[in-house]
Amino acid sequence: MLAFALRSSSRRVAARGRVWTAVAVGALALALVQPSAAHAASPTLRVNDLTVTERNASGLVANVAVVLSRAMPRRVTVQYTTVNGTAKAPGDYAARSGTAVFPAGVKKAVVPVAIKGDLLDENDEKFRVRISNPTRAVIADAVGVIQIVDNDPLPQLSAGNAKAVEPNSGATQQMSFPVTLSAPSGRRVSVSYVVTAGTATAGTDFSVPVASGVMKFPAGVVTRHVAMTVLGDNLDEANETVNLVLVNPTNATLATSAATATIVDNDGPALFVGSTSKNEGWTPNNIYNFNVSLSAPSPQEVRVNWATANGTAVAPSDYSANSGTLVFAPGQTVKTASVAVQGDIATEGHETFRVNLSAPVNATIGGGQGTATIVNDDCSSFDEGSSAAFNLGSLSGDTGSGVRSRTDNICVNDADWHKISLTEDDSSLFSSRDLTARISLNVWNSPAQTSGDLDMCVYRANLSLVGCGSNGGVTDEQLLVKKADNVFSWDSTTVYVKVFGFQNNKMNNYTLSINGNVSTGIAPNL
Repeated sequence: MLAFALRSSSRRVAARGRVWTAVAVGALALALVQPSAAHAASPTLRVNDLTVTERNASGLVANVAVVLSRAMPRRVTVQYTTVNGTAKAPGDYAARSGTAVFPAGVKKAVVPVAIKGDLLDENDEKFRVRISNPTRAVIADAVGVIQIVDNDPLPQLSAGNAKAVEPNSGATQQMSFPVTLSAPSGRRVSVSYVVTAGTATAGTDFSVPVASGVMKFPAGVVTRHVAMTVLGDNLDEANETVNLVLVNPTNATLATSAATATIVDNDGPALFVGSTSKNEGWTPNNIYNFNVSLSAPSPQEVRVNWATANGTAVAPSDYSANSGTLVFAPGQTVKTASVAVQGDIATEGHETFRVNLSAPVNATIGGGQGTATIVNDDCSSFDEGSSAAFNLGSLSGDTGSGVRSRTDNICVNDADWHKISLTEDDSSLFSSRDLTARISLNVWNSPAQTSGDLDMCVYRANLSLVGCGSNGGVTDEQLLVKKADNVFSWDSTTVYVKVFGFQNNKMNNYTLSINGNVSTGIAPNL
């Protein structure tokens, strides 16, 4: 001990690698005293760095280690807190603070920090755990760096198609290509693009403000557009196209690198469907045709759908429902939609059904509905009398000019009346001949039978009977009639012919024919 008589004081000094206590008393007393074990150097504290890989969902915990340089016989504590970096609470992790406790003999404490998972592609991120205010220890490293490694794949870029209807001349229509990311990104995504003409012509059919460039997606944005303007005209033409190509993506991959914009022509012709009318007939599948026409030829293919619809006629009993698509090749203007009508021999009124057009392609619908009239041609059991006679007109009984005929159908107890006027065209030439005519009844094929069951009678203008067929309807009938001509002046005679069914309740078709100027002397006088 070295003593001096000095003022009383004391201080710690370092000598020979140890810490000593110097004590001074007054101005002369000074002593260096070796410390006891209780005054040995304090242990140090540090926070370890840690790297974890992010998950797609929450559940990951980063266990951050705080470590003592050596175990102590008494409890050691230190306060801790999390600090944001590029990773930020609460989006990337759960903020935490508290006190880490080291019981006697323990060198390590763990600070658990919950890591928030996501599906966002992003850069690796970091935050820190900081310690402070230790007891019975000193801090050697106060900060631990926690790195969160992203596990999400790069999003995919897709170019989308576009379509717009061309406006009329002088007008414009906006259209754009959509470009989308498959998922939001935490990083800025970019991609280069180029717009080129397909079948459309730049400056005539469309214009693009920026035909090439770099498209940028800020973090979180998933859709951008490449805009263009469609220029209208009044020219009937094929649909036209514009192309988009994507290249050189950053922070993304390319799923669909090309797209097409279609300019739909609006100047096509109009479509019209006509109506039709026809006898029903007596057999199945009597075809009714509807003409479908374009108002003008088109340079492109035109399509339209058609389908039948009930009116007073009902499918399938009256007609067979049908539908289809008509295709007009370039230049064609007429197509046919065909429908089968189911004929019968039942007496009924006229019936109708319709054909409707829909879904035109490269054309518009000008008249989209046509009507079919099924004309009833079945007989009824009713004698209308001579007042309802069908007028066949006039026929020369001397020069023989002309033949008059009519085809119809008839059933039992039904009667059709016909009227014909026999005329004298040249009395000087045929001064000695009578006006004559041959009246023939021909029974022909029908769904019921092929012949028979019909007869005819001929009447004068006053409806007195001239005569009836001699075959009784078994075979075709023929009668000759004449008018005595004893004067040399114009003359005329009206003849009525009654055709009637008389047995078997069957329908028969017939043709009634009248020829002028036939042989004389064998016919009854009118």
